[in-house]
Amino acid sequence: MAQAVRRTRRSPDVHGGRRIATSVAVAISVVVSLYLVVSLLVLPRLRINRIVVRADFDMDKSELLSLAGLEGNERYFEFDPAAVEAALESNGRIRSAHVSKSFPNQVTIVLTHRRPIVTVIHAPADTPALVGTVDEEGVLFAACHPGEAPPNLPILSGIAFDSFHVGTRLPEVLVPMLTNLYDLRMDRPDLFALLSEVEVIPLRGGGYDARLFLRNHTIPVLTSNEIDDHVATYALMVLDALQREGLAASVSELDFRAGEVVYRLKEGTRGQ
Repeated sequence: MAQAVRRTRRSPDVHGGRRIATSVAVAISVVVSLYLVVSLLVLPRLRINRIVVRADFDMDKSELLSLAGLEGNERYFEFDPAAVEAALESNGRIRSAHVSKSFPNQVTIVLTHRRPIVTVIHAPADTPALVGTVDEEGVLFAACHPGEAPPNLPILSGIAFDSFHVGTRLPEVLVPMLTNLYDLRMDRPDLFALLSEVEVIPLRGGGYDARLFLRNHTIPVLTSNEIDDHVATYALMVLDALQREGLAASVSELDFRAGEVVYRLKEGTRGQ
């Protein structure tokens, strides 16, 4: 007895699903191939050939690149901005460095220089004197002979140096005073310009006082290490008053440390 065989028709959805799966597989294959080509052939060939420098001071670009350890053809993905920043900041003249890279071939370097606040003098025996420029962090970032020293900066005296070179740091205890002097220079440049010398006077119990010498006045002013616009203004007022009244010749020093002025008279001078 013959039996009829029913053929089952394949659903159109099955053919469509296979076509989609094939298309997806092809697409994945293409993406993987492109990724391998880019990863193995294109990206390793990317080189840094554009270096942009932004700085608030003049510095020879070849010197800068040498200091940063750059040749201008570094591989982009092997370039380490943090390492370059550390190399640049190891130079005493550079206060801060920020390095970034931009795809596909650029590096940007932003530099801030150290700002001069005072000069210091190093004059060892049998050696020509040297003058150094110091910033508010107490870092000596320039050394030269006296005739080459920057003008209009007060001398910071009373300090002995074991070594004297770019990068030398003054004792940490002096930094607050240097910061005050920087603030005075920024806020009251007229008063800062009157300072000719700041002498550091160590105290027996630690710490220090300061003796100020002002331009156009012969009387030094003894004060604490907090040298701000109030102290400078008060000292200038007293010195000007003594000069006007003809008393300056009899005074050897003014002492502001107690919060009020104390006059020290020269020997042989009777108090008024």
